[in-house]
Amino acid sequence: MARRAGRRNAEIHILIERPENKHTIGLVLNELIQSAMPMKKLLPIYVLIAAGCLNGCAWFRHQPAAGPAKPAPPAATQMIVTPDESLAAKVVSVNTVGRFVVLNFSEGQVPKAEQHFFLYRAGLKAAEVKIDGAPADTLIVADILSGDAQVGDTVRDQ
Repeated sequence: MARRAGRRNAEIHILIERPENKHTIGLVLNELIQSAMPMKKLLPIYVLIAAGCLNGCAWFRHQPAAGPAKPAPPAATQMIVTPDESLAAKVVSVNTVGRFVVLNFSEGQVPKAEQHFFLYRAGLKAAEVKIDGAPADTLIVADILSGDAQVGDTVRDQ
């Protein structure tokens, strides 16, 4: 069989090299196609075997390892919103010699006398102050207990 295929290859090369034999190239190609008929008859069998192999691979799908179960998301719960009732103010004036500051609170926010507050600068605690005296409108005086204060520092009770 291998000898026959080798002879055919040699015949094809000879025919291709001679342009006067163009009509015989078609005859040789036709003979090659007809000799491949047994393969054409087996093609449906090859297709069925390939389909069976692919189907067999699908039966063995990867199952993820059984790990700890994920907790179920909580049922639709109502969100509870509470207002922020903490006191907040800004430093409007600083007296470093007398070690006191003037704080400006919002309308309706009045701190108690002797109440302690913290001054924050750039998110960091800078000083601690204590309210001294009664408020005058939204302004109130506080003594600096520790640290240093600057105009614009944020004042919070926490």
